Amino acid sequence: MRFNNMDPNQQQNIISIILRHDEVLRTIFLGSIERIIKALFLVNAGGLITLLAYLYKDHVTMNARVLFNTSLNWFLFGFIFAFIVVISDYLSLLFRTKNYNKQTSQFLSKKQLEFEKIDEFKAKSFWREFINWAVIVIGTISFVFAVIGVYYGYLGFIANSI
Repeated sequence: MRFNNMDPNQQQNIISIILRHDEVLRTIFLGSIERIIKALFLVNAGGLITLLAYLYKDHVTMNARVLFNTSLNWFLFGFIFAFIVVISDYLSLLFRTKNYNKQTSQFLSKKQLEFEKIDEFKAKSFWREFINWAVIVIGTISFVFAVIGVYYGYLGFIANSI
C-alpha cells in the first residue's frame, strides 16, 4: 500500500514504525563502530604484544624464537581477519542504513514505493544473509588463527624453559 493511499491513522503508525526502526539501525550502526575499536585492540593484539616482548629478550633459544615467530604470524593473520570482519560489518550496516533512509524518504514523499518494498522490512535478503554468513566464517577463522597462535606461543614458551 502506498503512503498517500493510507488514512491518517495508518500514516501515523507507519511513520512511527519507520522512526523506531531508524533508531534501531542507528544504534546497531554505532555499535559496529564500538566493535571496530574493541576488535582491533582485543582480538589478536594482546598476543602480538606478548610475543614481541618475548622475541626480543636475550635469553630466548633459537627453537623458541622460531616457534614465537610462527605464533606471531598466526596472531597477525587472526588480527587481519578480525579487521576484515569489522570492516565488513561496518560497511554492511552503513549501506543498509543509507538504503533504508533513501527508501523511507521515497515512501514518505509519496513516490511510487510501497511500504512492503522497503528492503529492511523484507523477511529475507540474499546479500544480507551472504554478508552475515561471510562475517561469521571469517570471524571463526580469525578465532582459529588466534588459538593456533596461542598454541605456538605456548610451544615457544615451553621450548625456552627447557
